[in-house]
Order: sequence, then C-alpha cells, then structure tokens
Amino acid sequence: MLGEVNLPPRPSQGRRGESDGRFGASALDKPAQKRLSSMCTTLPPRRWPSSGESIRGCRHAIYQEETLMTKAELVEKIAARGNLTKAGAERALNAFLSAVEEALCKDSKVTLTGFGTFAVENRKERQGRNPRTGETLTIPACKMVRFRAGKTLKDALN
Repeated sequence: MLGEVNLPPRPSQGRRGESDGRFGASALDKPAQKRLSSMCTTLPPRRWPSSGESIRGCRHAIYQEETLMTKAELVEKIAARGNLTKAGAERALNAFLSAVEEALCKDSKVTLTGFGTFAVENRKERQGRNPRTGETLTIPACKMVRFRAGKTLKDALN
C-alpha cells in the first residue's frame, strides 16, 4: 500500500523554478524523498493541494492527478448501470460509436437531447508557420467534429 506524505508549505514566488508553484522532492526531507521516489507510478498531477491536504504515492507532490476515463472503464460503468455483461456493454458502446461516426461521415448532425450535439464543420485553408524554420506554409482545408454541450449536461457540470 502506498504511504501518505504531508507536503511542506507552498514555496514563495521568486526564483524561476518556484514562480509556477512547482518544487521537486528536494524540498522534502531525505526519508520523505525516498518514500516518494519509490512510490511514484503516476504522471505529474495538475493542482496544488490545499493546506493540510496530503497526497498519496507520487514524487511530483504538487498537483492532484487529472482524472481520465478509458473506454474499458466506461464499458464497466455501462455494464453496471444497465445490468449488462461487459461484453454486451462493449457491443452497445461500439454500436453507438459506429452509428455516430457513420452519421458524421454523411455530414449529418447527431443530437442527443439534454446531452449535446455532434456536428461537422469545415475549416478553411489557412497560413501556418513551421516552428523550426519559420517558413510559411499552407494548411489545407479540412472537416472537424464539434461537440456542443446540451443544457442538462451544462447544468450537471455547474
């Protein structure tokens, strides 16, 4: 099981390495450095913990981890809430995704009332710049998928 480490106070603004609120394991005492470095298995988290808050198991002891739901986790949730097997939930999710893809390929809108709308938009040809050489180049026109959240989803988030 991963240990719990209390963080030192947030560093003051000033030197270059501290101005963005980051500090490494060197700001901790030696035993804490060893515990953190041996337990780190995550990507750098994204948020500075509030005072008194501690984090578990990451030497990047500054921010809290981003949450990301994978397709496998979504399948598990669908199976649990829909009283389905995981295989059945995965077939349902794949059928949904292919139906949305098929509709968008035909330049159609997909509206899920309350959730949101998937639509295809055309991007115009535009000028860009190669960051290495500074050379100007033309970025070709393309189609983009846009998602506009519905009122129910917006209300659930706020």
